[in-house]
Amino acid sequence: MVKFKKSKYKSEVAQRMNNIVGQLPSYFGVINLSITMPRTKYDLSTDKAAFELKYTPGWKYGIWLNAKDNTYDIFGEHEDLVQKFRPSRAYFSCSSIRDVIEKIEEIHYEPRLSYLNSITFNQFAKAIEHLDDDAKRSIIIEKYQREMNAKLKCDEDSDRNREAVFSFFKSIPDTFEEIEAVLIDDAQTHSGTISPRYRVYIVLNENVENHAVGGIRSFLERFEKYFSDKQNEIYNSYSTLDHDMDLSTTYYTSPPIKKRYHVDRRIRKTISYKFFKSTKNMN
Repeated sequence: MVKFKKSKYKSEVAQRMNNIVGQLPSYFGVINLSITMPRTKYDLSTDKAAFELKYTPGWKYGIWLNAKDNTYDIFGEHEDLVQKFRPSRAYFSCSSIRDVIEKIEEIHYEPRLSYLNSITFNQFAKAIEHLDDDAKRSIIIEKYQREMNAKLKCDEDSDRNREAVFSFFKSIPDTFEEIEAVLIDDAQTHSGTISPRYRVYIVLNENVENHAVGGIRSFLERFEKYFSDKQNEIYNSYSTLDHDMDLSTTYYTSPPIKKRYHVDRRIRKTISYKFFKSTKNMN
């Protein structure tokens, strides 16, 4: 993989992103603008930006640049509805500033209707277009309130489910002598709502080959069965659909073993929580 010097290219991309955002009316109040750069000079179609607007609280916006034909897409979605933050999964996606401004004004003046349109793939407004204004307003308020009540219950269930899942994560190092730590990658901290949400990595003691009867392979088979059984127990008790977990990868702390098992540096960058033995837990 050939790296390239980002300084000049990054400056050019940043300037273009700022030029695009700068075409939005100043009263929109652009905040939290961030830019994601490509990794190689052969992958220049992945320049992205994300931002929010004071004008439409709770909504997120993105820009995807296409370096091949010098075009771009601007898209938007409510933060509660983001699954994969990309044009094809957003409430709207436009390639002209005029259309973007029109959609943002629509969100500002009709935030409830825009939210309901997003969860119904733009079908809600069509379903009530034959009604008079008062009837439309009444249905919009009623439907939106039902959605908010459902979301509140979902959040409460999610908090309870999370407590059960993290209690399990924290217990692993103290349950197995061979495990020094558990590392958790929470995908929702750097992506949308995806499954599995948690990727679980275990760090083994440097003397695991001596501790584990039958060696590493035997221990991993035993641990994987324990993990699977516990996972099913939690799912059956708490219905943790929004806290799906996956025992993704195992890596080791012992220098001799590291030479045999490569540790992917990307894992270290995405770790959200670390749980050690006894009272060393931290996030």
